[in-house]
Amino acid sequence: MTDSFGASIEGYRDWLPYSGKRKGTSTIRQYARAAERLAGWAREQGRQGFGELTRADLRAFLNTLHGRGGGPPSPHWKSAVWYGIKSLFRYLADEEGCPDITASITVSRPSGSGRVTHLDAHEIDKLLAACQGARELAVISVCLDSGLRIAELASLQVTDVLVSDQMARRLIVRGKGGKTRGVVIGSRTAMDLRKYLRRRAKSPYAALPDLWLGQRGPMGINGLDKLIRRVGAKAGLEGIHPHLLRHSWAHMYRVNGGSVDNLATLAGWTGVAMSMRYGASAAAERAEAEARGLSLVDKMRGRS
Repeated sequence: MTDSFGASIEGYRDWLPYSGKRKGTSTIRQYARAAERLAGWAREQGRQGFGELTRADLRAFLNTLHGRGGGPPSPHWKSAVWYGIKSLFRYLADEEGCPDITASITVSRPSGSGRVTHLDAHEIDKLLAACQGARELAVISVCLDSGLRIAELASLQVTDVLVSDQMARRLIVRGKGGKTRGVVIGSRTAMDLRKYLRRRAKSPYAALPDLWLGQRGPMGINGLDKLIRRVGAKAGLEGIHPHLLRHSWAHMYRVNGGSVDNLATLAGWTGVAMSMRYGASAAAERAEAEARGLSLVDKMRGRS
């Protein structure tokens, strides 16, 4: 007898884009994977559909989650899976008449102030120095110069790269919710991209529209994620991942005087709330830099 998990997940995936707050492609993919993970566990328990699960089952499922290498899951990972499950049961209640059994279950939010971490200038130098070949350098440079999400990086096409004119160093990016925006890159990154494009032209897959090509064709999210982590390992830096480069870009943008409004526009956010959060990590450095130029004793004693 075929269970009903597959049909429910298919309906859930179709429902997600219209479930209220707009969700991007990566969020939809993440939520669907959470549902698939729960379905796999439920099948092992002999269940035939999500409607057979109980609150005790959901708690037991959450206790089976593990992180990389089989260790305990990070609070962020466990919380992300749980949001996908909560959304799934909202769909099941709306569309399939199943009771929402998630209401009385809570998963702790990640602890801390909510500030993001970032690489410092020395670590960024090490990361760039560890790049081998035109493709690695182009990928890392684009991430550090534009703060693209990994899905946005993977979606770039050759025609999205505008680097022939030094005054128009831009990438055309398709972001969350299907929105398109332009992001600016520096002259060195433009140079790295031109070098990569010359190498790319020799690939047997050069006729394809995808910007990033590997030995077996276009590089998707997983391939680019592995590339970034590999470069981080070669640089001797622990915990390097694509979103950390986005954090670092936002941090350095604010350290160097970029406004929250412009940061929001370039990052693809609809408001400045995320800019304030991503830029909070730069507050101490900005304060210290300003204080060095405002030393009262230096001013009174005539020293600059």
